[in-house]
Amino acid sequence: MKQVLLSRIVINERSPEQTIFLKEMEPEGRVLPVVIGIFEANAIQMGVCKIDTGRPFTHDLLVSLLDALNAKPEKVVITKLEQGTFFAELQLAVRQGKVSVDCRPSDAVAVSARMGIPIFVDEDVFERAAVQDIKLDGGAREE
Repeated sequence: MKQVLLSRIVINERSPEQTIFLKEMEPEGRVLPVVIGIFEANAIQMGVCKIDTGRPFTHDLLVSLLDALNAKPEKVVITKLEQGTFFAELQLAVRQGKVSVDCRPSDAVAVSARMGIPIFVDEDVFERAAVQDIKLDGGAREE
């Protein structure tokens, strides 16, 4: 597995498709672009920016439920890529042991943004779908 960091969230309000970029930590240079919806992108952005909405949104509710059930999220893993669709798991430590919960990558990243959970990508998935990170605006990178 390859550990990655959420590098960028690209939001285009005129399109139903948004993109998050998951950047490899070692060696640096490639990113995994994952196309998601506008609502999912906004949920991730709210988690990254620690925006308090006053009332819990869905991902905030999930975080509260995990806490109430004493389930400790350990990591997010993007497990496979089939016909252009990424699949992910939220891996938890619970009283009975370890459990993996199937989820969309966007939901897993939204929870990760709220809880600081590390994100991993299956090595084969990363090799198949990663692209070279590009430099923006005369060499500045958007992080």
